[in-house]
Amino acid sequence: MLLLVNKLPTELLVAIFSCIVDELDLGHVICLPAGANDSERLDFRPLTCLTHVCRHWRDVAMHYPPFWSSVVGPSLKCVETCLTRSAPLPASVYLSEYSRGFCYPDDCRMISPYAHRIARLDIEITPLMKNIQTLLPVGLTGLECLNISSWRDSFRPEDLSMDVAPEPVDQGEEDGLDVENQLSLPAGVESNLKALALKPVVDVLPWGDFKSLTHLFLAFNPDYPRFDVNDIVATVAQMPALRHLHLSTIIYPRIRRRPALRPRSIPVTSLCMSMSPASAGLFDVVLRHLPNLLVLEVLVKNVDQLQPLCCSLIRTPCHVPHFAAYA
Repeated sequence: MLLLVNKLPTELLVAIFSCIVDELDLGHVICLPAGANDSERLDFRPLTCLTHVCRHWRDVAMHYPPFWSSVVGPSLKCVETCLTRSAPLPASVYLSEYSRGFCYPDDCRMISPYAHRIARLDIEITPLMKNIQTLLPVGLTGLECLNISSWRDSFRPEDLSMDVAPEPVDQGEEDGLDVENQLSLPAGVESNLKALALKPVVDVLPWGDFKSLTHLFLAFNPDYPRFDVNDIVATVAQMPALRHLHLSTIIYPRIRRRPALRPRSIPVTSLCMSMSPASAGLFDVVLRHLPNLLVLEVLVKNVDQLQPLCCSLIRTPCHVPHFAAYA
């Protein structure tokens, strides 16, 4: 049997590799995460196992760029090797500060020569995201999907500003976030980005020229409520191309630090929300700004939460053709 495997034609091996790559969905750029542990979802070890079958399989894999286009390496050397072998295809790169050999931000700058080919970047950082600009490689002109995660068990209260008391606001002030609460990406990155995920949102929200963004995933840390309903809606309202919005783990949505937003239309057609009993207020406000909503999916803690959600749907002026609730 091993002899037969060794004799498989190159064309058939390429077809096998292609099917496995497609099944693992490693090249799918517009794909927002559903969980905190992306290292498992992005694991490409099933691919590397194919190179151990025999020398012929290994030789074919070495010269098949799609095989290496998703980079999940334990070290910077592995990342650089995969980026080299996947040329000239777009690449998906997963960087973790827990990976052996990484030391932000110097190591990120070392992959800058390949930055123009990176279409998706998954990066794990410390809880504070304000300095994300210094961690991104220069020249990410082709980046379409950015996933920034900072899930960690060692959140420290001194890391975060917990002052959520109401602040005096000039009633004539334009809607928007305070500068210190804005996650601003390099101009060349934010204008071309199509999908963005922040997990969890701690001290900043995305703000800038996200004119091409169609998918947004925001997961909030329930232990550190910093933003209110108006902050969230204001963030989404300045993304003209946004169609798919996922809001997760929102526990304290009623903290009021600025006046209600002026009525505006948000072009989102698909909304997914993971909710707690305290999230009904946010749900009501968000629905008022989504007249084009076609798909609504809600994950609730228990079935008792469905009644206020249904009441909110009745009050909203838009008709939602598809509604699904999961408990």
